[in-house]
Amino acid sequence: MGPMGGQGRRGAGAVHFSVRAARCYHLVFAGAEVREWGWLDPTELADRTRRWWSAAADPALAALVHRLVDRGEAVRVEVIERPPGPALPPVVAPSPLDAGTLDRLERATHVLRVEADNPAAPEVGFPGLWCALAVAGAASADAAGVWLDAGALRVRPGPGVPAGLVPALGAVRIGQHLLLTQTPEGGGGVLLATNGLGTFGLPELLVFGVPQALAPATALVVQGVAQRLVEGLLDDLREAATLGEVPAELVVTGGHVARGSADARVRDAGAARVQLMYRHPAGEGGVDHLAIEPVAADLRRPRAEWLRHVVAELLVT
Repeated sequence: MGPMGGQGRRGAGAVHFSVRAARCYHLVFAGAEVREWGWLDPTELADRTRRWWSAAADPALAALVHRLVDRGEAVRVEVIERPPGPALPPVVAPSPLDAGTLDRLERATHVLRVEADNPAAPEVGFPGLWCALAVAGAASADAAGVWLDAGALRVRPGPGVPAGLVPALGAVRIGQHLLLTQTPEGGGGVLLATNGLGTFGLPELLVFGVPQALAPATALVVQGVAQRLVEGLLDDLREAATLGEVPAELVVTGGHVARGSADARVRDAGAARVQLMYRHPAGEGGVDHLAIEPVAADLRRPRAEWLRHVVAELLVT
């Protein structure tokens, strides 16, 4: 997956931006026994991943992951000594973790790094996503480690497959792969932003000026927008098209929101149109974003009113 188009141009109904290849990145914090994973024969690694999720994954998806890992495709595994300092990023560290997880994290002396790209695989979009999840999950289970999904900035539970993580053949439920953060703004509003869309080669999403009372419902809408974008990419992959752009305006439906989050109560026939505006990364190494904004017909509405309208169109509140 190469660069997408130019540098944030608007034109022909699309937003163009430069993007890194879609890539998955996971860390498993464990004891010294995890060092063996740096030398495992790919066939043994593939067998471990197949055993880990054989009861939870679609058999065809499990077979694809087994084949790619066994061939040494998609996944790179490396073991390093645990660096000094906090193990978890600040946004994750305050999250409530059970005593057993905290104890394993405290005693961990090594880190298993799992990275995956997305090789060509007509059977499923984003095969690297499932390969990385399977390898990291199997490693955390076998080594009694703490599994950090570094893309979504969340600690995955172990030792089994997290509930709902692997739906039918390669279907992505985006809420399982994102962390949404809230940043206070002036006037009592908040800024909502995603972490995790880099796994799919996309900028992160954000929306400004969200009234605090609307933040939970707006977060579901943001996941619906993300679901719509990822499903569009999957369609392109199946057609072997290059990833060059995303629509400047798109229609998000109740179905997108429902597929994005299993907890959402949606209007099945609901639909809302939103605009995407590209925001360049701030400084070297910064993160670029797609801001969710009103379409032209909604620009005269106060922002809070526009957000309430979108929520009412998509969700049963």
